[in-house]
Amino acid sequence: MRRFKLLFITTTFIFSSLLFAVKEKIRLNFITLSGLNFTFQVEESATLEDLYYLVKVETKKESVRLIFCGKVLTDMNKTVLDLNIPESTTIHVVFPKGTETKTISTDHTIVSIESLDGKIVVPSFKFEQGESLDSFVERLHQTILQNMLVKTTRDFRALPKAIQTILKQKNIKELPLVIDRLFLSHDREEIKNIRDIKTGSTLVFSNKISFGDTFHGAFFEDGAHLEGFDFRGVNLQGAYLRGANLRGANLSGANLRWANLRGADLTWADLEGAILEWANLTGAILKWTKLAGADLNGSHLRLANLTGANLTKAIVSQAKLDTAIGVTPKKRAQVIEPAQ
Repeated sequence: MRRFKLLFITTTFIFSSLLFAVKEKIRLNFITLSGLNFTFQVEESATLEDLYYLVKVETKKESVRLIFCGKVLTDMNKTVLDLNIPESTTIHVVFPKGTETKTISTDHTIVSIESLDGKIVVPSFKFEQGESLDSFVERLHQTILQNMLVKTTRDFRALPKAIQTILKQKNIKELPLVIDRLFLSHDREEIKNIRDIKTGSTLVFSNKISFGDTFHGAFFEDGAHLEGFDFRGVNLQGAYLRGANLRGANLSGANLRWANLRGADLTWADLEGAILEWANLTGAILKWTKLAGADLNGSHLRLANLTGANLTKAIVSQAKLDTAIGVTPKKRAQVIEPAQ
């Protein structure tokens, strides 16, 4: 029995060591015969093909050879770890004689990507500069799923009790994780444009739970505590949220069509671009709420407090605002009798 335990512990230690080794970065130096020097920081799991690509981009030459310990490196599928290339090694770069050299196209960019907690690592990820950011994130997410790096989340203990109750009612035991935001580094400088990403850089991303249609028509208990919760883009169509505490909640882009939000507290909540068409917001508190671009067509806002709310470009035709607080007479007249 003791031998079995010792074997199990040893095996676990070896596996853990290998797992974490993949995540380590090492510095490699490159030098050409003409004396050009450059350095890259790469994952130990980066392939030789990745190194060749980086060197070609740096030297702007199509035909190159990498020499390490007197041998030309040719097996493109081998990793830095497989090749036993240590930290701070100098690799020689040679341009073959008699071979026409062409300037390499830099339409493709190669980067390494990891999660904020460091548990998920994609050592090499290629993309085209003309690709959209949405397409980039979608391909990255599919790569993560295909490599079984992360699939679902089963630990719901950090979620509000009202959310946990809904999940239990619907017998939902796990939900998928999706990429939430993408950053240029751990400094959390969020990427807004794909052109901001440079070859050889390390990107960082954060995850969030994808609720999908989990809350479509869901019945939350009266006065549910959901303060500050992230409902971005979530489908809450027809949900019962009467008297819910949604202060500071992020509901931007959420679908709240026909939802019952009567008496709900949405102070400081973000509802930009949300669909609130025919929602019941009677008596709701919407003080300083962001409603820019929200669709409030036909919604009930009688006695709702809209003091300081941002209604810029919001669709409010047919919305019942006749007794709403914080709405100017001019705005009220435009809503009750919309211009033809």
